[in-house]
Amino acid sequence: MAWFLPIFLGVFSTPIIVRGLGTEEYGVYAIILGFLSYSFTFGVGRVAVKYVAEFKASGNDEGISQAVSAALLFSIAVGLIGAVALSFFTPWIVGKFLILPEPIRAEAEVGLYLASFAGVVVMISQVFQSCLQGIHRFGTYALISNLNAVLLSVGVIVLAMNGSGMVDLVAWNLFSVVVTGVLFFVAAIRAMPGFRPTIKIGSDLRKATLKYGGNIILYQLFGNCLFIFERSWIVRNFNPETLTFYVVPMLIGIYLHGLVSSFSLVIFPRINELLDDRERLIQLYERSNRIIVAIVIMIVATLAACGRSFLAVWVGPEFEASSYWLLGIHSVTFGLIAIFIIPWGIAEAFHAASINVAITLTWLIIGVGLLFIFGTSIGIEGVALARLASVVLTLPVILYIENRFLGRTLFSAWLTAVLKIIPASILMYLAQSFVLKYLGASWAALVIAILLGLIIYSTVLYFIGFLARSEITEFTEIWFRRSSKV
Repeated sequence: MAWFLPIFLGVFSTPIIVRGLGTEEYGVYAIILGFLSYSFTFGVGRVAVKYVAEFKASGNDEGISQAVSAALLFSIAVGLIGAVALSFFTPWIVGKFLILPEPIRAEAEVGLYLASFAGVVVMISQVFQSCLQGIHRFGTYALISNLNAVLLSVGVIVLAMNGSGMVDLVAWNLFSVVVTGVLFFVAAIRAMPGFRPTIKIGSDLRKATLKYGGNIILYQLFGNCLFIFERSWIVRNFNPETLTFYVVPMLIGIYLHGLVSSFSLVIFPRINELLDDRERLIQLYERSNRIIVAIVIMIVATLAACGRSFLAVWVGPEFEASSYWLLGIHSVTFGLIAIFIIPWGIAEAFHAASINVAITLTWLIIGVGLLFIFGTSIGIEGVALARLASVVLTLPVILYIENRFLGRTLFSAWLTAVLKIIPASILMYLAQSFVLKYLGASWAALVIAILLGLIIYSTVLYFIGFLARSEITEFTEIWFRRSSKV
């Protein structure tokens, strides 16, 4: 639930910001936020999720204190190094790498300096967010996440509507992460009464933290390199305005990935609690992936049917013409990346994050290599296709992870889930297309089409037995139990 309000507010605020800044300046603003998102969301806090969950299961408060302290010290060090590096290279990034036009170059530099400072705060905040996840305080996590979404979105909307520039918007981002970082810190400390910060960390835990955190940084770094190269290539070969038409539909793909990632916030701690119970772990793995596949296919099919109308009423007819195919490609790409989430967590839980490093390195190498081929011959859509191809080619790694850590591959379970979903997704697509064909492009028509599609999709899945009745009952009980604790 922590993702629905942020997604809604993000969708609502994006066209206002685009109109307020203009397509060229918004492209630069997207680059700055991308640096903040990719350069500092290393996810080192996941170290805390893993070990807090493990030590909580055994009642080891001292282990929790050491694990959180190790993750915090590591995050501060990495954040400061990243901030200094980004600040040092900012003039070169703006002037030599991105080759931004002179009128907006100075603003871009100030924005990157602010993003550098915000990044350190984000990394510290992530540790305490991870603590809440590791001890299953998802209600508190959701509440603070939604407060952050409201604070950030309302602020940038007001600023954009009053003619503020991108520097003001980045500054508000900084203010928002500071406020919510403090809230996450207070909530985590209150939820862990046995936590005592310490610099006396066991050698085994220190080594494990460095190894695990180092692998997380590597795969985030490779993703960051692809991000930087992809956007700089677009700016250098086209212009910042073209980048806006590229990144706006990508936001929907990122929201899709973020929505599915929210499941991992619950599942990842549970995976670490079941490392010694292989059969229950496999059961959790199969159920989780089945639900994720259903969500991904539902959203991708909906975007295929409603994408043109959605872009037209969301950000304008020019985006309908320029970004529809990009929306489709991005949604498939980030949908497939979302399918990696649970296997990804399995590899990390079994201390094999190096596999995830290899996956992202492959994405980087193949993505950059194909970008030159597809981007030059096809155009802006070719850039998106290069990223998609790199993800598709790594899908077999999922089966390798299953065989290595679960003892067998689950290809038949994946295939069965997809085959059951296909009829439901086709009927949903036809119904949504029919509604929009006769009602035209409007928010009312989109709401009707999406709701009708969801009803058809869920009804078909229910009657074909996609989820067993026991699973539906269990999910309902968990839902109301969690809701009562929020």
